Amino acid sequence: WWVIKLVHSGIHPDFKQKVGLSIEKIARMQNISIRRGAVGLLTLVSGVCGIFLFSMMSAEEIDDQLSTILIAVGGSAIMTSAMWELFACLRYQREEKALQKDLRDDEESRAAIVKLMEEDVGKPLLDQDQKDVFERCSKLLGTVGEDEWKVLKFPSYETKMWYTFFTAMEGERGLATGKATAILDCSAQEAAAWQMDFCSKERMRVSKSERNPGRKELMHKAKGNERCFATVKRFPFPIDNREFVVRQIWKTEGQGSKVDKVLIAFESIDDEVDYGKKLKKIRGLTSGMFVYKNLPDRAGANQCEVTLVQNADS
Repeated sequence: WWVIKLVHSGIHPDFKQKVGLSIEKIARMQNISIRRGAVGLLTLVSGVCGIFLFSMMSAEEIDDQLSTILIAVGGSAIMTSAMWELFACLRYQREEKALQKDLRDDEESRAAIVKLMEEDVGKPLLDQDQKDVFERCSKLLGTVGEDEWKVLKFPSYETKMWYTFFTAMEGERGLATGKATAILDCSAQEAAAWQMDFCSKERMRVSKSERNPGRKELMHKAKGNERCFATVKRFPFPIDNREFVVRQIWKTEGQGSKVDKVLIAFESIDDEVDYGKKLKKIRGLTSGMFVYKNLPDRAGANQCEVTLVQNADS
């Protein structure tokens, strides 16, 4: 236990937070890569060789052949593990530089979206098709009264969640609909821009780390206030992966040049998506709306309240 504790305390806090490394994961060998496992095995081999050499020092006669083998094996294990760790550190530095560049690119992309939102406050951005999407999605917010939403427990005092079941029309299935609210430490425009930038470089990295088979933006369908995305979510065996192809549209509400609210409506579309490889998947359907409302500044810091209402059929 003390060896595990020593190893855990010797790792940089930022790295532990980034990879979610804990004492329990080390002890149970959870989420440990093959390279980490091999380095651990080599360290164990070098330790065992050292113990044997130390025990041989008390013997009256030392077996030169055995001691040579132990020194060679132990030394090779130490050198190999040291080289692997060195290459891993160099690769981590390269990846960190690439990550910082990607974060700067994402920030510029979101800044362009925020600028467009602030320039188009109160302007008639929506065409008739987009208005129909907002009308369909906004029904999820006001179809039932507040007393019909049932509280869903969530382990965070900053987030509140509810769910309800809408009455199904004849020939249709009734779907559960969820609603959640939270306070964010940014402006409504910044939060909405993050949601619209669904295929940012940072979020593509996260999707890849979660081993999701596909995620892409349909560039040919992009407009000023509209983006279309496709994502394939990995599900555990034997459940097939789920594909969602979604259309997102934003609009702003406010007075003059001040943005009071940013609304994002989203719903599934029927477009077929080429991921560059054959994927076994089932198409899922979803629709909903984000409502981002700017709050009064607190000590000069921007804050907004976000409300999400969504249903899904997969």
